[in-house]
Amino acid sequence: MFPFVKRPAYREGYSLQVRTEELVCLATWKEGSTRYLVGKLEHRVAKADEDKFRCFVYEQTEDGNGYLVAQSGDATCDGLFTPLEGSRTMRLSKVGLWSNHPHAKCHYPEWFTVYRHWRGLDGRLAYDISHKNGSFRVSNATTGDVVKRVVCAQDSPPHLYYPPVTADSTVATSVGSSKTYAQFVVHVTAGCNSGYACLRIHKRAPHVVELQTSNRLSPLASDACLGINFELNPSEIVTLTTQSYGSLECPIAGIYSLEGNSRHLSRLISLNTEEFWPCAGTTTLTSGCSAVDKMELLQDCTTERKAKSFQCRGSWEENGISYVIATAVGTRKHLCLAYTVNDRMIHFSGSMEECLRNVQIGREGLIAINGTSRGFCPATGASTLSNYSPYVTMLCVLMATVIRIFSLR
Repeated sequence: MFPFVKRPAYREGYSLQVRTEELVCLATWKEGSTRYLVGKLEHRVAKADEDKFRCFVYEQTEDGNGYLVAQSGDATCDGLFTPLEGSRTMRLSKVGLWSNHPHAKCHYPEWFTVYRHWRGLDGRLAYDISHKNGSFRVSNATTGDVVKRVVCAQDSPPHLYYPPVTADSTVATSVGSSKTYAQFVVHVTAGCNSGYACLRIHKRAPHVVELQTSNRLSPLASDACLGINFELNPSEIVTLTTQSYGSLECPIAGIYSLEGNSRHLSRLISLNTEEFWPCAGTTTLTSGCSAVDKMELLQDCTTERKAKSFQCRGSWEENGISYVIATAVGTRKHLCLAYTVNDRMIHFSGSMEECLRNVQIGREGLIAINGTSRGFCPATGASTLSNYSPYVTMLCVLMATVIRIFSLR
């Protein structure tokens, strides 16, 4: 079964109507040079079987890029001899997912296109931006099979419930936090389906962006962003990281003792949902201690020690919850940790597939753990200086006295 046609029907004085028909191919044959196909059409108007079964005559176009098709008016093939005559005639053209059709009519922001290749957080999908910055394709990162193509159709300033937009479609929003995003109407082609959707691109860090896309496709560009409230529907967010591994300073600098379900702690160390080992020992997180862009985990069990180092890729705050993207050193495995801090307590909910929203932080998620602060990172030079601070103070007093004596002479 495949979508056979989507056609707008215009009637004077009436609004636009769109009907989607799906064709189930039942049989094909050839008589002389004429090729026939019998199929069953599924659509809302058809009630009885005689309204669903139709005969088709088809032939390939001269350029080999499509087909000419004629459809019968009833459930027979009577009177159907050429693809140019019939109850309905069509020309079907192939549309390559990476072709220039439809043409891009706008460009994605520079902070998104500066890197041509992005990956989903779990690494399964690749997002490749065209050289003209007006479209990107989504493909299977392993096989290279194209999943969909997203072409920029027009800039779409946010509507009633969005903050005001500047000329370049980037805005600062919400009290106490800042965001940068751009919103567009895009044309999406995915398999046999195509249409317009609303796309918002969030800049989270130089190497981290998030995409929000409306899940319904509209036949009209003007309808794509109508009634879309991304603030109330965060489940459509996809987090992307760059192929080039830049790093930034880790947040929550300090040392923390972690507590939680052994299975969750195992996932945090291994980044594997299936791997599990019981551990009766302690788990410690240090952030920004060995290096400002490093987080390190140490699990000290009775029988063995396990350690994992992460490099921080970017962090941001959203609706009172903080997020950090970290990459396991020496791998391409990423982790998104959502966390909140309350006095000396810190609560984490993490995932290797997405940045979690609408969850109880520290209680829900593939990785749900809590921690207690054990203080700041040990400073290499501060402790030495503090040991001699009384002598430094005395020396300063003596020098001030000497200077005063000489000034009075």
